[in-house]
Amino acid sequence: MPFRPPPFRLLPLACCLLAAAPWAPAADDGRRKFDIPAGEADPALRRFASQAGRTVLYSGEAVAGENTAAVRGEYAPREALARLLAPTRLLARHDERTGAISISRAESPVAEAPSSHPQKKLKP
Repeated sequence: MPFRPPPFRLLPLACCLLAAAPWAPAADDGRRKFDIPAGEADPALRRFASQAGRTVLYSGEAVAGENTAAVRGEYAPREALARLLAPTRLLARHDERTGAISISRAESPVAEAPSSHPQKKLKP
């Protein structure tokens, strides 16, 4: 039978972790060095997350077909991400509590607005 420590022995560790959590900064907005080439959004966002030290959440479907701008130099993570996503239809949402960033695709204004001229189906 494997040894299992009594549950109360883990209590001090759990209390320390919980006590430290509120004091941990959610996001460090200090400047960092970025070197991200222009290209497909998926690898660019992975590189951004690594260099910014942030969690970035997105679906492959949301970023498919989007090409980002190059970001090289020292920037705050928000500024670097804004530059990276500038030529795309991708939007970043920042969770101030956790520091995580979620990426989604903006809906096309053309797709949302109903046409004022109904389309006619032409016969060949």
